[in-house]
Amino acid sequence: MTMTKGISTLVCLVCFLVGSALTQSRPTAPITVTVTTTSHGYAIPLDFSGLAFSVQNVRPGQYRVRGYLFDPTTNPEVLTLFQNLGIRNLRIGSSGGVHPQPAPAFADIDELFSFAAADNLKIIFSSDLLNGNEVSDATNAAYILDHYRANLYSFALDNETDFHSAHTYCTKSGCTCVYPTGCTGTSFNLHIDDPSVYETAPIGSSSTAGTAFSSYLAKWRKFVNSIVSSAPGATFSGPDTGAYSKLTYTPNESSGISWTQALAEAEKGAVNGNGSPLFKAALQHYYVGGNLGTTTVQQAIDNMLSSDWVDGTAIATQPSGAGDGKTTTYTPYPWLYTNNLAPELALGVPYRITESNAYLGGRAGASNSYASALWALDYMQWWAQHGAEGVNFENNPWILTDTIVPDPNPTPFLCQICGNWQTAPKGYGIKAFDLGGHGYVEPIEISNSNNLNITAYAVGEAQDLYVTIVNKTHSTTNDSTDAVVSIQPKGFTAASCASMVLTDGDPGNAGLMTATLGGATIANNARWEGTWTPLAPDLQGSCTATVQATTAAVLKIHAASNYAGPIQINQNGALEVFGTGMNGDNWYDSQIAADVPNSPLSNWNGWVDQQGGIQSKGGPAVVKNLDNTLEVFIPGTTGDVYYSYQLIPGGKWSSWIDMGSSSAGMTDLHAANNADGSLSVFGIGNNGDVWFASQNAPGVGWSNWTDLSGEQIQPGFVVGQNLNGLLEIFGVDDNGNVWDNGQTASGGWNGWSALRGDQTNSGAPGDGWHRNDNGEDFREVERINPRLAVARNLDGRLELFGIGPDLHVWYISQQTPGGMWDEWRDLSGVNIGPGFVVGQQADGRLAVFGVWTRGQGGWNNASGFCKNHHGGDVWSISQQTPGGRWGHWQDLGGGNIDPQLVVGNTADGRIQLFGTGQNQDVWSDWQQNAGGSWAGWSDFGGEGIQMYGCPRKES
Repeated sequence: MTMTKGISTLVCLVCFLVGSALTQSRPTAPITVTVTTTSHGYAIPLDFSGLAFSVQNVRPGQYRVRGYLFDPTTNPEVLTLFQNLGIRNLRIGSSGGVHPQPAPAFADIDELFSFAAADNLKIIFSSDLLNGNEVSDATNAAYILDHYRANLYSFALDNETDFHSAHTYCTKSGCTCVYPTGCTGTSFNLHIDDPSVYETAPIGSSSTAGTAFSSYLAKWRKFVNSIVSSAPGATFSGPDTGAYSKLTYTPNESSGISWTQALAEAEKGAVNGNGSPLFKAALQHYYVGGNLGTTTVQQAIDNMLSSDWVDGTAIATQPSGAGDGKTTTYTPYPWLYTNNLAPELALGVPYRITESNAYLGGRAGASNSYASALWALDYMQWWAQHGAEGVNFENNPWILTDTIVPDPNPTPFLCQICGNWQTAPKGYGIKAFDLGGHGYVEPIEISNSNNLNITAYAVGEAQDLYVTIVNKTHSTTNDSTDAVVSIQPKGFTAASCASMVLTDGDPGNAGLMTATLGGATIANNARWEGTWTPLAPDLQGSCTATVQATTAAVLKIHAASNYAGPIQINQNGALEVFGTGMNGDNWYDSQIAADVPNSPLSNWNGWVDQQGGIQSKGGPAVVKNLDNTLEVFIPGTTGDVYYSYQLIPGGKWSSWIDMGSSSAGMTDLHAANNADGSLSVFGIGNNGDVWFASQNAPGVGWSNWTDLSGEQIQPGFVVGQNLNGLLEIFGVDDNGNVWDNGQTASGGWNGWSALRGDQTNSGAPGDGWHRNDNGEDFREVERINPRLAVARNLDGRLELFGIGPDLHVWYISQQTPGGMWDEWRDLSGVNIGPGFVVGQQADGRLAVFGVWTRGQGGWNNASGFCKNHHGGDVWSISQQTPGGRWGHWQDLGGGNIDPQLVVGNTADGRIQLFGTGQNQDVWSDWQQNAGGSWAGWSDFGGEGIQMYGCPRKES
């Protein structure tokens, strides 16, 4: 669907401006987008975003490239761009048989898959079929499976073999081509000198290319069988079809279907040598606008942004009525989907568009302009909404439609030595998709009474919704209009909102050669530094933003929730908790996906030992990646930090990976997301400082650990994320002083500063009490226990919590999102032990949960929170309104739960608590409905599992 359907949430109300100040006024038009967040559709694959290169690019010295193109040492910019753009699939296309190429050598394959490992790529590896060598194909396939199975998507055979010009066929009478005999006589075409794939239609038949399918299939199966005999686990995709029209594969025209569908039908259900499915996906090529012909630059831009491509149901010419012959034939997305690709889904066979661009060849000033970024983002979202496995944009050497290009870029692209690789504007559209294209397709409805040329797409998971708005109105079509878009999600009680804007800096003009995303360019030698723009909340149920002409925005709407401790929620809504077992292994338990969101023990899978030979000397840290896979970090008993990640959302876990010697000695681990979706992990080093390491880009590469020197911080520090995506660290020194260190857009840090609160409005010191300008009394806290807690209000303001010497919970809030801090305030009434947590109610109110304690024993000890000092029940206090005053403490029972608690939200917004009971089992309590009463504490088993890696109690 091009538009989406229904949501209920808090309202984020803002008008964000795109690019530079307006030089002209434009009309505005209201748009309402309604999304149903509780109805999950197709799950977008992790490797949806792809590029396609020919097999020649795998060998060194090709196309004036120094060394191997896919070599981080020789061409480091290529790897950085793949990482920054979020490219996760690389199709290596065959030469198509017309000019067959030598098969890549093992050294070429090694270099390619080394590059793939560095970017976590899946490779579609194609070999020649026409004029191909099945022995060399089989040899390479066996080598790849033996060495690089983890980074292989599938094998494929040949390229666009469905075109008439690729076949042998009769040219004059006296020649006969009959399957399976072949061609006899002397007057037949051997255009590619391979007579084994031939057409059987009579001379002059109106549609002949499809009649070659029988001989093609016979050869395809012959090559496949040869490869499988050498590589039994091989899987295949195909046929990399080039034509869109319905081609008959028998002489009977009325039975015509595309070769894409024909191969899927023929191979559906086939198995390889290991008994696994042989056929992985149907592969289609697609150039929407075809050949440009004499189409002008501006016409090409207008066509790329035309709603006809998105909504049309018939192949047509464009622009219509031009009267000058400057038209192109275009194939709209719905036509190709209905006629060529939906049949594969009906067969249960996935499909992928493995070679694509707006045009063949391209037009300078159009194909390499900012318009291509808007087109690519819209195009990828459309196909994701229609069940595609992914899109690979073709990257020919080196033409105007390319995504990754050499610099400088002469016209034509004939660099003497090609290097210093850059991303064309189209890359910004690909990156924007990466930000808002992970999760499930959500049904959407759009109200667009002004018929604005705008598209909207929704992708979501348990707690996050991403809505992508593409405003394609522009000056040359005289429809430049700013869209005032109201997002109305059904399924969230409350949420926070932020936006990421794609623009060329000149709203209404789609022809510039520049682009920015989140206010930043995409570099080829550093991480992308884009940030999110917070949108002010309004609790009426929508998120509103102004999306200017020729801009796009990804709106991130996060349901009210907070996860504190080793707990996270999977893409499918299943909570997952982690801890260290008595054997030192990492253990986890998760909700049964089919039972989500139910919380009782019967709806959980039970504790599982992750094993892997790595044992932990402390508690695990867990975080969710941009692609919705979970990642867990542990301080290993060998001294180094190790991590493991889910291979797919909610799926199996990878083996443990050593973060290297720079991580030696790290304890008290915490992990968090950076603004671009990559991860940073933090720990206390042997010298008492906080150290950190960061991924180079989401899901790939890690830096060495770096010392955030300047202050010695005790274990118990926390990491919060501002609504703009930037992280903030809070820790306590040996004297009980609280310190703060904020992240910069580049991934650096501002340095430590004391967090004493803003005392400019306080009264004269006396007995420790002050009165601020609002008439509120407050008292300064002298010292804070090292065990802190942090959460974010709906409006984006962080709130930090700690335990004072009086055993009261104290808190301090940002005055504005990411801004100055207010005074420390006392949540008096109940004595709470260190180890408390802060959750968030489904309506956005923060809630503190802690264990009552009667004594101060171990209060100022960094590990004192691990011990139950004659503790009592769990108590809770919540804000009365989101971000507002606090209510009164309530007793949740549970007697003798250890003070180190864990909190998270279920898929429907209910808070669920975990703690260690007196019998050393994990215990849990949960709300029976969002914001409602509690079920009571229940034993969840897991004897001896410690979620914070605390010293074990004596039995």
